[in-house]
Amino acid sequence: METWLIIIIVVACLAAAGAIAGLILLAVLAAGGLTAARFNLTPVAADQLTEYLDTEASFAISVHRDFPNPPDDVFKALLDERFMRWVPFTKGVDYAGTALRDVGTKRAFVNTFGVLAEQIVINEPNQRLGVTITAFSVPLVLDSAAEIFDVTSTGEGWTRLTWNVGGTPKWVGWLPLRLAAPLVRPVARWQLGKLRSIMGGR
Repeated sequence: METWLIIIIVVACLAAAGAIAGLILLAVLAAGGLTAARFNLTPVAADQLTEYLDTEASFAISVHRDFPNPPDDVFKALLDERFMRWVPFTKGVDYAGTALRDVGTKRAFVNTFGVLAEQIVINEPNQRLGVTITAFSVPLVLDSAAEIFDVTSTGEGWTRLTWNVGGTPKWVGWLPLRLAAPLVRPVARWQLGKLRSIMGGR
């Protein structure tokens, strides 16, 4: 066997081993649900959410989907524990056993490889939900992140859901990451569409 081929095989094996080790480490850090998010982020206050997403976050996108459901159905789905369960390896949103969904309520987006601790900072029933990310299970990755969901009736029983989400990574927050928004937008829009699995549809 040629020497160069042996080198390629060895490098590929090392890369695969490194990737597997990395996934194992992420899974270990994410173990424990809500309590796994132990590395604090800079929270975004309710009165700063819009400005943060419009101008301050290094990366931000806005997408919307229309649903054949009334606004209250859409809003309830956003607060359901099954929200985002369709993302691979995701268990959903953990409210730590509480039925509360008010301003100040803490929850966590729980994935096998990462847990995001969140806090509801805006809750205008059937209209607007604002969330700031307060901690992450992986250190030295995120500085801040937040999202706003706007729910608007479009008439005849239909509702438009607009999702504004953004964040700033540590160390490289100065990069023009918003340029990547067109690449991420289709995935985010697909995510919103999966909300139908909670509400059902006509």
